[in-house]
Amino acid sequence: MVADATVHFDELLRIRSGVLALLEKARRNKEIKSSLEAEVDVILPSGDDVQGLSASLTTQQEFLQKLFIVSSVLVTDEGSFGTESPAWLYSGSVDIDIKDCDESVGLRVRPSLRLKCPRCWTYTREEAHDVCERCSETLHRDYGGV
Repeated sequence: MVADATVHFDELLRIRSGVLALLEKARRNKEIKSSLEAEVDVILPSGDDVQGLSASLTTQQEFLQKLFIVSSVLVTDEGSFGTESPAWLYSGSVDIDIKDCDESVGLRVRPSLRLKCPRCWTYTREEAHDVCERCSETLHRDYGGV
C-alpha cells in the first residue's frame, strides 16, 4: 500500500513538472500573468497498467488544483472532450513509469472559463455570483451569510 502511494506521488510530481512547463509557456507568451488564470486537463490513457493512477487522479482533482496552483483541474480520457475551442491552448504529455507501462498522460493548459473570485483570487466564480461557491459556503458557515 505504501509502495503504491510512493509510486503514485512520484507520478504526480512528474505530471506537475509537465503542467508547470506548459504554464510557463503561456506566461512567456503573455497569455496569463498568474497560473490561477488557467485550467488544466489531465488526459489519462486507458489500460489496466494505469488503473491505480487513474483512480488516484480522478478522486484527487481538488488536490491537483492546489498542487498545480491553477483554478481548475479536469481529469478525463481522450474521448470526453467537448467541442469548445478556447482562446489559446498549450498541450503536452508526460511519460509515466508504472510497472512496465509504456503510456503517457496528456496535458492541456487553457484559459479559465469562469471569472476571478475577489476573495480567493481563483477563477472559479460564476457570472451571477459575488464570490465563488467555495468562498460562499465559507462565508455562510463562518458569518451567517455574504
